[in-house]
Amino acid sequence: MPLEIGNAQVREMDGHRQSARIVGAEMIFSQVFPGRPEHVRDVRHWVRDQLPPCPARDDVEVIASELAANAVVHTASGEPGGEVAAWLTWWPDQVRVVVGDGGAATAPVLVADAVGERQRGLALVAALALSWAHAGDRAGRWTWADVAWDGPPPLAPAAARPASASPPAATGLADEPARLAAILGRQCTCGFTEAADETLTDHFLAVFAPPDCRGSDGRVHEEGDRGRCLCGLTAPGPAALDDHFLSVFTPVSSIGRDGARHQPTRLRNGT
Repeated sequence: MPLEIGNAQVREMDGHRQSARIVGAEMIFSQVFPGRPEHVRDVRHWVRDQLPPCPARDDVEVIASELAANAVVHTASGEPGGEVAAWLTWWPDQVRVVVGDGGAATAPVLVADAVGERQRGLALVAALALSWAHAGDRAGRWTWADVAWDGPPPLAPAAARPASASPPAATGLADEPARLAAILGRQCTCGFTEAADETLTDHFLAVFAPPDCRGSDGRVHEEGDRGRCLCGLTAPGPAALDDHFLSVFTPVSSIGRDGARHQPTRLRNGT
């Protein structure tokens, strides 16, 4: 994997309002912004700070700012006290940018021969993205887009508390963690959805790890003292140790001990 799993730890910056975590060969970043026009540029700068320079990052920046601007102008996020929540999910081959807003009576629609500012913005998103979609209603909504990644992985963050995948209550989306988990790729093909008390990594370890904890290399891999594996590896943090276990327990077929295939899913539309 291009990601250096040895640095796979968790960080939280600027209190609870910005965070990042690494799970396996992916990263999830999140940030909340005031729902004001002058803060749309902050969304673009935030993307630039999280991802390394490459042509794909330029596209992600543009898409994130367009979606944020749309949220501020056309949804409840632009009302007094409103907020816009943004997420980035990085995979080695793709980046998904998600913007959560306070909801609106109408959904974002791409029209042919767009003339309005909103339609032009969505046309630009559609032109740059592999695909884009939305979910939600007047109580709160997500809009997301996928961009093919052609650059190096982001820098692994420093250790801190785990990031929350839930948006602020002001967006009206805080009570729908399952849908957000699906959008961020935190579901398994078997139907499992990541929750606060069980992550996708926990789920994969439960279905892949054999009772004798013997990995694909024939050695026993089990957590010992001070973040060490019984095989001798010393991990810099719990997340890195989990990634080590995933690497030695996950079969090439992705078939678990229950006979089912287990892989992360990536929601492709708003249904």
